[in-house]
Amino acid sequence: MEVLVDEGDAVTEDQVLARLDTAGLLAARRELDASGFVLPDGYRMEIGGENEQHSEAIGNLMLFALPLLVLMAGTIILSFNSFRFAAVIESVAVLSIGLAMLGVWLFGYPLGFLAVVGTMGLVGLAINGGIVVLAALRANPEAMQSDPEVTREVVVGATRHILGTTLTTVGGFVPLILFGGRFWPPMATAIAGGVGGSAILSLYLVPSLFMLIVRRRERVPMTERAEARADATPMAAASNPV
Repeated sequence: MEVLVDEGDAVTEDQVLARLDTAGLLAARRELDASGFVLPDGYRMEIGGENEQHSEAIGNLMLFALPLLVLMAGTIILSFNSFRFAAVIESVAVLSIGLAMLGVWLFGYPLGFLAVVGTMGLVGLAINGGIVVLAALRANPEAMQSDPEVTREVVVGATRHILGTTLTTVGGFVPLILFGGRFWPPMATAIAGGVGGSAILSLYLVPSLFMLIVRRRERVPMTERAEARADATPMAAASNPV
């Protein structure tokens, strides 16, 4: 619905929009349906707007989300050759979606059509930092031995690159957030909030999960070696009787 207000009027466009009664519009449509009203030939009646676009965006998201997530997960698994490390990157993607919605809520924007579109396009950007940190940790042999000091040094070394890309990405959306009018800020806020939050996840969550996975891998071979020694002891005693 478009509202035109002359500059000389005492009322503003926001005041007019605030007084619109959408419930009355729906009630009028129900009354028309109940009365059996039929439009003449050549006429049609449509009710659309933000709610219709929001529903369409949600429907498209549900339709394409699963194949895209499977494709992305398969690509990450092939890159790292590990389901566990791929799960680390997937956790960053999922949490960044929540951070994007949090950013939209903090700025007071509704979760409308453009906010949903921004959240949909955010996932590919959000996992870049996590991939950089995880690849650097895996490339370091000492970090693969769960050395906390080396792990910290690797993360600190990757911090400059992650912060640089994050600041440039978020900075590119600042003009839309501040001067985008009423149309673009929800989408820009969703992308900026998700990308900014993903940098924190990449620098803190990814190394923590990496250490848990590596230490678990170390404990399993040690347990197997201990069990093998325990099984070999009775056999050695039987072959060497006193």
